[in-house]
Amino acid sequence: HDLSGILTLGGTILGTSREKPFKSNGKGKFEIKKPALIKEHFRHTCQLCNKRTFEGKTGNFYTESHHVIPRSKNGPDSYNNILILCPTCHKIFDRGNPNVLIDTYKKMRRKNLFSDFEGLLKVKEITRPMYQKILK
Repeated sequence: HDLSGILTLGGTILGTSREKPFKSNGKGKFEIKKPALIKEHFRHTCQLCNKRTFEGKTGNFYTESHHVIPRSKNGPDSYNNILILCPTCHKIFDRGNPNVLIDTYKKMRRKNLFSDFEGLLKVKEITRPMYQKILK
């Protein structure tokens, strides 16, 4: 997916804001603006189910960002490792059984949302049989 249009958010070029550009999760720093930029780029629409999420009390739309290869396992804080999801689709990654995860990863592959399934295997987020089913 083309992310060339997300270098700005509200006219602010990435890295020039007075806000702190990084946040620590105790295991290292990651950029806090990157998920916000991607959310804006996808207009707060879930990349898996294509539903626009709900508008919150503050007038902002609620979406969640998901690092496919988790940051806790040294997953990159990069555009090709972050998905914008509705809360329901995000829970699939946390609570889905292997068959649900396989279907979800296949969907991600079909939609060209993610390609480093070997990376998921290396960090043990998926098993070898899951990996083989995803690539079928």
